[in-house]
Amino acid sequence: AAINNYNSKYAGTLTPAGQALVTAGFFTPNQLVSLGAVMPTVSAPPAGNVGLGWLRTFDLTYAYPIKIKERFEIIPSISAFNAFNFANYDSPNNKMGGVLDGAPGDANGTTAANRVATRTGVGSGVFTLGGPRQLEFGLKITF
Repeated sequence: AAINNYNSKYAGTLTPAGQALVTAGFFTPNQLVSLGAVMPTVSAPPAGNVGLGWLRTFDLTYAYPIKIKERFEIIPSISAFNAFNFANYDSPNNKMGGVLDGAPGDANGTTAANRVATRTGVGSGVFTLGGPRQLEFGLKITF
């Protein structure tokens, strides 16, 4: 409804900047329309339009500081990332296109049939946002 409302009221009309150019006498409205310097028409999303999956993770860290006299402190720790091992799809680098032209892969043109959804897996290194459960052991020594 919002897209239909926009298309019926604003699509094909001059932008405020274009109106300023007409008011200043640099262009006529017809010249700007022929140049395509008007508000675009937005394609309506198809039936069954889908978005990206949401990130689910629950991270925990337990650390126990041990003081040794006044100068030294040892802090052993254990961390669990995605402790409940949620399956995550659509990692942060998997984005939909922002051009609202109704094409597959764009925000208003993707259906379940043409959507690319990959499960977030283990990457290189220790940190993978939304990946499978990982444990990390740490030892910090302060002196």
